[in-house]
Amino acid sequence: MHQRLMKCHLSLYTMHQSLMKCHLSQGTMHQNLLKCHLSQLTMHQRLLRCHLSQHTMHQSLLKCHLSQHTMHQNLLKCHLSQHTMHQRLMKCHLSQLTMHQRLLRCHLSQHTMHQCLLKCHVSQHTMHQSL
Repeated sequence: MHQRLMKCHLSLYTMHQSLMKCHLSQGTMHQNLLKCHLSQLTMHQRLLRCHLSQHTMHQSLLKCHLSQHTMHQNLLKCHLSQHTMHQRLMKCHLSQLTMHQRLLRCHLSQHTMHQCLLKCHVSQHTMHQSL
């Protein structure tokens, strides 16, 4: 019984040592995490400086966009005149399509008449053979 109790104490002591080692490694990890946070703060400051310089460049870019806007207005006037010409061209295409549809109807009626004519010839041929 005494031996079992000693073994139990020994395993309890071993577990206690393992727990202490775990706490020590947690402390080390916590220090590393704090160092990481400090470097993140430093990088954040650098990022803020970068954003400030970007803001300055953005203001310069806005001035450029204003001049581009003027040119774009002139371009739009040109596109409007092109649009008018395009509408005229579309009207012409529509009339061509209408004529093409009429031509197709004519071809269809010719085809129908041709089929009728063939049927007539076949029936004549049949009657001729029966004679």
